[in-house]
Amino acid sequence: MRIALPLILASLSAPLTASQANPTLPDCSQEPHTTLAFMPGEWEVVYTNSERLFGFSSITREPANNCAVKEELLPERSSRPVEIISRFDTEIGAHTQVLFGMAPTHVSTQEVEADGTIAFEGTAYNLSDSANNRQLRLIYTALPEGGFRHQGFVSADEGQNWRLTLDITYRSIRDDEQ
Repeated sequence: MRIALPLILASLSAPLTASQANPTLPDCSQEPHTTLAFMPGEWEVVYTNSERLFGFSSITREPANNCAVKEELLPERSSRPVEIISRFDTEIGAHTQVLFGMAPTHVSTQEVEADGTIAFEGTAYNLSDSANNRQLRLIYTALPEGGFRHQGFVSADEGQNWRLTLDITYRSIRDDEQ
């Protein structure tokens, strides 16, 4: 399992090859590919309650990768960026999200229903100690004034109890992206 998991996670974020892809690219302006349309841009990321700087984020859309949304987030207190790939997976009929750069943890999450928000839930796999795997719930909420809020919750008891561990707000660096 330790060897297979990184390969599975890598395959989720890799662009589709010609043999895997449909002959035509998906229309990124149509549902379900527009669900994350509020995310692309250049962002200053702050802690929601204190306005203290968390870091900076660059989010792009990749039409050749099934309309994936790719984020490179550089937390202020880290020299290593976190890469997040979100896309609609036509095989399972849901959005998926994979996080890289949170060594020794890689996360694969899948969309769950949430009223007025986009929520992903899944397992954070600790590759060096599987006894420390945790359930994650990541919630994204578009803000009326532009930007969006990202909340992260962790459960150590298979989803019975959730603890808020991250609450950040993305603010556009450029006025024309709000």
